Amino acid sequence: MRRRAWRRLLVLTLALPAAVAALLAVCSGGPTTFPTDQGTAVPVATSGPDATAASTATPTPIFCSDEEAMAIIRAFVGRPEMVLKLEPELMDKRLPAERHYFEEGSGASFTVDIERRAVLSAVLPRGYAGPGGTLDCDQAQQVATEFAAARVPGFERLTLVRSGLMDEDVGPRCEFGWQELLGTQEAYGMQAVRVSIDGATGSIDLFAQRLPVPITLDVEPKVTREQALAIAEQRFGRNAKTRWAQLSVGWRHDDRPQGQVLRWQVVLQSDELVNPALPDMPLRGAYTTDAQTGEVLE
Repeated sequence: MRRRAWRRLLVLTLALPAAVAALLAVCSGGPTTFPTDQGTAVPVATSGPDATAASTATPTPIFCSDEEAMAIIRAFVGRPEMVLKLEPELMDKRLPAERHYFEEGSGASFTVDIERRAVLSAVLPRGYAGPGGTLDCDQAQQVATEFAAARVPGFERLTLVRSGLMDEDVGPRCEFGWQELLGTQEAYGMQAVRVSIDGATGSIDLFAQRLPVPITLDVEPKVTREQALAIAEQRFGRNAKTRWAQLSVGWRHDDRPQGQVLRWQVVLQSDELVNPALPDMPLRGAYTTDAQTGEVLE
């Protein structure tokens, strides 16, 4: 059950900036990562008598078969003998390019983008990847970097934006996140990677990535960080003890058909409590603001 919960968090939170992700980690008690993206469209023909019509039509995605997807997983892990099964109960009609697989008995589970033919997330049992043995965080970072670099095209363009040790009831884990950075303000782009290592065993136990997407907008904001915080504080209506803000590119209203938006994602925390009987639950508010217009999107 714990691995299943982590798997769902991989799908829910890989796109979030560090501040929002950190807040979710505190609230959920689990790892945080970015939601997967379905990637770029398949090119269509631009020659012949119907070229104009074809260039404006939505191209039909070409999906690989389950057998091909399983072969991608086996190559990713380096275990050609792995026997995998489909997890149909995890399918989401809103994400037709994502398919979910597991290895019975081991606890290993994977999500594959069957259009772009890439592993989006992996929950790995001990001993599947990594050198083994006790690692400190510097050693773990080297292992995580080598693992991601060998599996993520364009990894050399990403920047390490977070790393740290997490003490959990199953033991210490070192987590590392790399992010595409854009423009002079280093806005978070679409591509991101996260790797987690069990520090006690030297095993890689979690991997997630968001695939790159061409950026189609200006990544220099007209709304400053302080202006975005002021807009959020006005909506929050309380004294904010702690404030986070991160500039990022995402889909407007988290809906790809609405196109990309440069946004400030802000999280505020008050001294007030949600309930006086719950001293560890202060009031929090999260706001997303268009970084070009100042419009509050969420």
